[in-house]
Amino acid sequence: MLHSARLLRVALLGIVYGAAGAAAQSVNQPTRPAIDPVAIAIFERHLAATVPSKPFKYTHLVAEMSSGNGPATRLERFSMRPDKLVTHTTIPGFGTIRTGFDGKIGWSLVPRTGATLLEGDQLTQFRATGDNTSKLAIGNFVALASVGRDTLDGRVVDAVFGVSANGDSVTYYVDIESGLLAGLRARRAGGQVADTGTVMLFADYERLSGSLVATRITTRVSGRELVLRTIQFDHDAIDAAIFTVPKVVQAMLKRRQP
Repeated sequence: MLHSARLLRVALLGIVYGAAGAAAQSVNQPTRPAIDPVAIAIFERHLAATVPSKPFKYTHLVAEMSSGNGPATRLERFSMRPDKLVTHTTIPGFGTIRTGFDGKIGWSLVPRTGATLLEGDQLTQFRATGDNTSKLAIGNFVALASVGRDTLDGRVVDAVFGVSANGDSVTYYVDIESGLLAGLRARRAGGQVADTGTVMLFADYERLSGSLVATRITTRVSGRELVLRTIQFDHDAIDAAIFTVPKVVQAMLKRRQP
């Protein structure tokens, strides 16, 4: 499993904002797959099943994440196209972590430690969580290949292996009957050979406010199992003021100016 705190944080971000999948049996994965038409066809079938023809401008998500021990963490996400995003993560006994991006500036407010700016990979990862469309985005990969069929949780799935520009890899498992994403396994570049990566399961798809949503997401990472359950999902208008950079962050930016 993943052993670094940084990878655990990335995995949790994926859970909070919509990544989903399931544990899957291993597939022989080529290290340098070609971008082949079969893989593209599998992706396009999933996109046709899940992505609305006209993207919604606003998305509001409320969910709870639990590990089976103790009270659940409450998650709330506000996003506005093309690139505004704010999340509130409320952890019992700790407080609410507020993170946002207003189209130019990424920031985070954490109880007890205060404000920080999100930059580089950290900002890129956070912005990716605000994508309201499918996680199967062909443009994310420099290499992509179909690696045959497998069985996942009793269902027959098509497996697609992709590699991003930085060397990270993901195997997607797409249900052959519905075209819906059933699971994924992600590995970071430079990981150990025995590292099984982050494994996720998408289940209980429902059509909410015009979008097809996996309302239960199970993620296994670093020996832990976390379950995310959707409470509310809609595309109602969101007050743009919620995306305003907090004053404490604005003050931090002024102090950094020469």
